Amino acid sequence: MERIELQEKYPVGRIVLTIVLILIGVCGLGYALVSFLTVEAGWTTIKADTSEASCADEFVLQYYLGAGELSATAENKAVKALYTETARTAYQLFHTSQGFDGVHNLYYINHHPNEEIEVDEVLYQAFAAIERYGDRGIYLAPVYVQYSNLFGCNDDVETASFDPWQNEEIAGYFAEVTAFAGDRDEIDIRLLGDHRVMLYVSDAYMEYAAGIGFSEYIDFYWMKNAFIADHIADTMKANGFVLGSISSYDGFVRNLDDASGSEYAFNLFDRDGTSVYQAGVMRYDHAVSIVYLRNYPANNSLDWQHYYEFQDGAIRTAYIDAADGYCKSAVNNLVSYAQNSSCAEILLQVAPVYISDHFQEERLRALAQEGIYSIYCEDRTVLYNEPSLVLTDLYDRDGVKYRSRCVEDNRSFCVMKKVLKGIYEWSKLILIAVVVAFWLKNNVVASALVPTGSMEQTVMTGSRIVINRLAYLYDTPQRGDIVSFYYPDDGETLYLKRVMGLPGEVIEGIDGRVYIDGKMIPDFTQNRFYEDFGPYRIPEACYFMMGDNRSNSWDSRYWINKFVEIDDIIGKAEFEYYPEIKILK
Repeated sequence: MERIELQEKYPVGRIVLTIVLILIGVCGLGYALVSFLTVEAGWTTIKADTSEASCADEFVLQYYLGAGELSATAENKAVKALYTETARTAYQLFHTSQGFDGVHNLYYINHHPNEEIEVDEVLYQAFAAIERYGDRGIYLAPVYVQYSNLFGCNDDVETASFDPWQNEEIAGYFAEVTAFAGDRDEIDIRLLGDHRVMLYVSDAYMEYAAGIGFSEYIDFYWMKNAFIADHIADTMKANGFVLGSISSYDGFVRNLDDASGSEYAFNLFDRDGTSVYQAGVMRYDHAVSIVYLRNYPANNSLDWQHYYEFQDGAIRTAYIDAADGYCKSAVNNLVSYAQNSSCAEILLQVAPVYISDHFQEERLRALAQEGIYSIYCEDRTVLYNEPSLVLTDLYDRDGVKYRSRCVEDNRSFCVMKKVLKGIYEWSKLILIAVVVAFWLKNNVVASALVPTGSMEQTVMTGSRIVINRLAYLYDTPQRGDIVSFYYPDDGETLYLKRVMGLPGEVIEGIDGRVYIDGKMIPDFTQNRFYEDFGPYRIPEACYFMMGDNRSNSWDSRYWINKFVEIDDIIGKAEFEYYPEIKILK
């Protein structure tokens, strides 16, 4: 084996070199560590500490660091700490399936019905808003449980156990629950002042709940994040952090900066058939609160909590109508926003418009008068009702093109159009009514004025009567019928008389009495006649007519052509409608 000998020259130099290299390494590591811990000024996404359970994973807090007295690093640390604590508190307060030490949250309230409970101001104000706007959605907790189960299904087959459209038992259950939920005498959050509330639940509802096996009476469910977004925003602003915005994955946004001049943008989406397009971008330069409602899932990992899409394209959502427990949406998308209202305040006012079988544009117009503006899409057109709104980047690709239109700009036109449309619709109705009336008059019924007293006291002079033209379509006139017919001596004048003799009979009058085939018959009037007549044999398909005012009636007794043929009978007089309403008989 060959031995290699190391030179031992310059030992001091080698030591110095080693020390220098160590110092360089330490400095580099220190620089890297400082760079890692130092936050640059400007816009950044604040991440909450996730060591404790919170709702921060459902929100994004964007903030502009370094514009105030604190350094960007120090401000980042302060904002993160406050955001973490606020998100943790909100998570606990709105939780319905877990209790926390010292926290009177929704879970605690649900398990202590009819008890006076002191709650956090955040919950108290949330309940106050619900009361102020008359929303009953929070009382649908048992229904929300079934929808949560539906949204968690892995395939369409599983959904049949929870879907009211497929399951009659579930539909019946929803009907029972909504009947309770809609009645303040059955369930209600009662505000007692000083942050004290009581969840009132009637004995009947508690007995029903025990029988079914549920204990959750109230839940903010899909509305929860509107209140939490407000809570986080208000807390940030109260602590002097105003250069940012908080947004939830399910469409609730609060800008923190009250001063104008900041530049903001909000993407607008639309579902057209099975495709979702970014229809445009809403741009604004002042802080607003935004509520974005959509009836389809977006590309979001959390959307499964509020949506289920069937293989045939049908979608169930969390937007539940408190009236019947079914999910509904009047339009695919609705974006509503305001400068001076919170997310919760906007939501509670636009929810009845969105969760409906029919879209009510007039209600959105009324809200616009109060400063709550809206944007929605229809036929690839972005419609909005704030004239000063700036829309950019309208979608125009692959043969799909979106346009925009301010409905308020065309309000006068729309009003005139609506008036003209109303006139047109009424004109159609009037025309149809005239045509129908003409057809009825000539084929079904006729109105007639009685000009003489020949039928008194049954029908008085000046009376108006209705003639049924179809009375003898499948039948023949009977003795005693009051009929309208053409006067046989001229074939033109309309007469009104009573049928007294039928085809083939022999009729005569003796001493004020009528005889048919030699037998006296009961008469239809107390009036008597004084001149005998007949006997006359009535031909086939012909009738003998007499007026009820026997002594003052020009009728078959005196005519040249004494009999009325069946073809000359217009119809049967059914009732009088003027000057009184009565059935004629």
